[in-house]
Order: sequence, then structure tokens, then C-alpha cells
Amino acid sequence: MMEFQYWLCLFLPVVGHVLYGLPPDPGQTGEIGVLLQNGDDFSPADEAPHPERLHNVRAVTANGSTPLAFSGSREAGVKVDASSVGARPCCVVVETPKAFIEIEADHFDDSLTHEGLACVLEARATAGHQQRPGREIYSKYCKTALNSSDGSLAFLETPVGLPIEIVPRASGPMQVGVALDVRILVGGLPAQDVLLRACHQTASRSGKTTSSVVKTDCHGYASIHLDKPGLWRLHTIAMSPHPEPGVADWESLWASLTFRLY
Repeated sequence: MMEFQYWLCLFLPVVGHVLYGLPPDPGQTGEIGVLLQNGDDFSPADEAPHPERLHNVRAVTANGSTPLAFSGSREAGVKVDASSVGARPCCVVVETPKAFIEIEADHFDDSLTHEGLACVLEARATAGHQQRPGREIYSKYCKTALNSSDGSLAFLETPVGLPIEIVPRASGPMQVGVALDVRILVGGLPAQDVLLRACHQTASRSGKTTSSVVKTDCHGYASIHLDKPGLWRLHTIAMSPHPEPGVADWESLWASLTFRLY
């Protein structure tokens, strides 16, 4: 029997999968809302998620969790209203329920290749499943850090209890030019040798997106050099054999952390 364990690998873009939030800009508007996006490019071309697929939308601070309302559509955009939460540090958390998808064999293997999921490709080959469709259950978990009214940014450094999450480990307010240490947890446990992608955009979101990749150490830690102001997105994926083969072959968990740096 195949051991049920998480295989953690970098997700490389094929289709729009990464769910993430864009924090508001305190310097441009008094509105405190997080715009939700779904895509891999971290660009204005990314789309809004399906509102009906969002749940457990909340703000988390050191004082606890507060449910948040959201509104909109895929056509007009989806925004979370965080105006009721003034405490900082604060992160807005959004989840999606588990969903089943079946992908034609060639397309599934192509996506695994692009995603760098060699471990899953090898398992399919060993089992003689190269010609079988990919039967997958996936869910997404995103966290968006909110700035203070003066633009300063501090992170909530405690886990919020997601199945997969990126937990910042920062001492004091963040500034351009410093390194941000993060820890990746899967099932609440540190994840070793996980590839994490950091994407950056200029503050106006009009510039070209740049990205870099780092790997976690034996304690689940990785370090990101925050060398530019603007919007940042960190994301990673965990993929494992599904514990009930009659339901699906694989289960994937998606995690993102976004923030704005001045």
C-alpha cells in the first residue's frame, strides 16, 4: 500500500489556480477592502473567483477571529469588506471547500510536468496510470496581510489553523531591503524541502511581475528578500495520494500569502 504522505512541490503556471487577495492601499482610498483574484500571473489579467466557492471568510488578529462579508461577481470582481477590523497586525483569510476535478490523462501529465510534480508523475508511471485521467480533489487557502493607516506593515506570526499555510516570522514592521522569514505548515507540521515562489509587482500593478523560488529547510523555514516596494505574493502547493481511491486519486492543497510593502 502506498504510504499516505504529503508531497510538496512548486506549482508552475498552466491554468489559473492560485487564489489570492490584493490588500487595499491606505494612501489612495479610505476603503478597507481586499480584492480577491484567481490566477497564476499575479497580474491584472487574473480573474475573480466564483463567489459561491468562498467560505470561512474572516479577519484574524491577536484578539481572535471576526467573520467578514464579501460581495461581487466574477464579471465585476469580488471584494471582502474588512472595514470593521481596526486591530493590527491583521490578516484576511479566505478558504474554498474541497472540490473534485477530472482532467484528461495527457493534460494532467502535462500540468504535472509544468508544475514540477515529478513525484506524482513517477507514482502514476509506477502504477501504470499514465493513460488514466487525473482525478483530483483540491482546495485553496489564502491569507492577505493588511497595512496600518500610515502604510506600515506588521505580520500576524501565529498560524491560523489552515490545512496548509505560509506563516511569517518577522520581528517588527517590515521595510524594503529586509529579509522575510516564513514557515510552511501542512497539517500543522513544518514542511521540509518545499519550493515556495515569491512574486512581486510594482505598487501600481502596471509593471512586469518578477518572481523567485526558494526551498524550505529541515524546519520548514525559507527566507524571501524583500528588495522592492509594491505588492508581493508567496504561494506553494502540496499534493498527495487521496486516502480514498474510490473518491479521487490525488488531493492538492494551495496556499498563498499577499501583502503590500512601502
